This record gives sequence, structure tokens and C-alpha cells, in this order.
Amino acid sequence: MMRGTTVLFLSSLMVVMTMASAAEYEVVLEDFSSPKLSWSTFGDDHMGGPSHGDFRIGNGVGVYDGRVGFLPRIAGPGFIKLDGSSSFDDISTCRAIKLVARSTTPSYQGFRLSFGTEHDPVTQMPYIKGHKAHFYLDASVPSTGFQTVLIPFHDFSLDWDPRTGDAVVPCRDDVEFCPDLATLQDIKKLAILGEGAAGDVNLEMQTISAVECGQEPMNFMNFPKDVQFVEYEYTAEGRSFFGVPFFLMAAAAIVGALYWKQKKQQRTAPNFYQAVETIDTTPHEAGYSLELAET
Repeated sequence: MMRGTTVLFLSSLMVVMTMASAAEYEVVLEDFSSPKLSWSTFGDDHMGGPSHGDFRIGNGVGVYDGRVGFLPRIAGPGFIKLDGSSSFDDISTCRAIKLVARSTTPSYQGFRLSFGTEHDPVTQMPYIKGHKAHFYLDASVPSTGFQTVLIPFHDFSLDWDPRTGDAVVPCRDDVEFCPDLATLQDIKKLAILGEGAAGDVNLEMQTISAVECGQEPMNFMNFPKDVQFVEYEYTAEGRSFFGVPFFLMAAAAIVGALYWKQKKQQRTAPNFYQAVETIDTTPHEAGYSLELAET
């Protein structure tokens, strides 16, 4: 009996490991060690404003330097923008954008990322396009060290203020302003901005990716509003905690729980097969890295 149980345990572990690895993957949008996008800079200096930005690629890093100045005609900060364009892989099954970067200006509060070419007709400005989200860097990380920034799709919005870049109505509050399926299947454009805050801007990027990708297209109607991404470290093999791949830990925990529950039922139930039938078969999303935030 023990041999059969052990075989069942190992077989279940392999199945769950396979499900975990197949259920989640990462789509690299740009890798600056082997860049594939065409990048260009733009800013209010093209319209007589004081802001300016420069971009270069070297040693596997895309370096964006600039300064956002005060724009008198809007009585506020101007903007700088780094545009990347090409054909993009489908990211409609993903849940977030991941940026691996470092900065000598990590306290700068105007970092934004946008993608797509959709236009919000409410703005009545045809050049205002794309879904945009604010992101921040951890100022406690040394400027020589790269950090991982995760931007959930529900933080993006098509409805944003063209003067500040701030979301008026974020996707998390109204699905009308969430990225649509056609956009996620080919975002067409990807941009990094300094906007809504004056000051020096420096961002040195290794990669930009879409993460938490699965098998089904993203459904914003079913996406929980109060979520936070678990902090994790990406390795060459995938996500890991303390060097152990996450899906292995999740698989071991799930199968282990089922195994010991089965053993307990074997000791207490009058009939082994009846006990097996009572095992909890509620689906578990192995490898799922979202959890509800405390409210």
C-alpha cells in the first residue's frame, strides 16, 4: 500500500509541476542586450518647452536621461517621452508589465509607462493615445543595483489627464478604460515617460516584459480590485523564493497537503476507497502570484 501511495504522490507532483510551468510564463517585450524595438525621444522641447531627453543603448542597458522642466502655458511640469515601436507578441493572457531597471534619480515621482494606440475621445485631443500607468522606484535600492518594478494591468487607464499623466478613472474602477483584447494582442507602441513632476530623470533598463501570463485572455471583469503582487525574484529558470522555483514549492505544498489528508483518512475511515473519494478536489492555481490585499 505504501508503494502505491508513493507512486500516486510522485505522479501527482509531476502533474502539478507540469500544470504550474505551463500555466504561467513571461513575454519579453524588449531586452536591451539584444534590442528589437526602434526607439525615439520626444518632449515638450519640440513645442518650445524646456524639457529634454536623450537615449542610448550600451552594455546591455537602455539608458534614458533627461530633465522635465516647468511649462508656463500649462502652469505645471512638461514631459519627456521615450517611444518604442515594432510588432509585439501577444500579451492578452498576461496580468502585468515587469521592468528591470536602476536609476540615479529613484525618488523622481513622474515615471510613467504606456502602451497601445487607442484614443480616449473624451480628451478631444487626437494625439493623446495609449493606456498609461504611474510607476515608482524603490529609493532605498543603491543606484548601482537593478530592481524589479511590477505594474498590474488594472493600474493602466485610457482615461488620463494630458496635463499631468495621472489616471482620471483607472481600469480597476471602470473596465471601460482597461486595455482591450485587440490592444493586448499587439500593443504596437511602448513608451517610458517623465511627466507630471519636474526634475532630473534617469532610468537604466535591462528588460521590459509582460508577466503572469497564462492560457486564457485577461478578463478584467473577473480581476480582483484589491490585489497586490507577491514580491519575488526572477532567475534564469523562472520565479523563485530563496533560490527555489516557485512552482516547485507550490506543487510540493499542494500535493503534500493532499497526501497527508489521504493518510489521515486511511487511518480513520472504515473503507479506503470511500476515504479517497472524500479528498478535497477544489482546484488550486499553482504558480499564481496574486493575493488579496488586506483591507
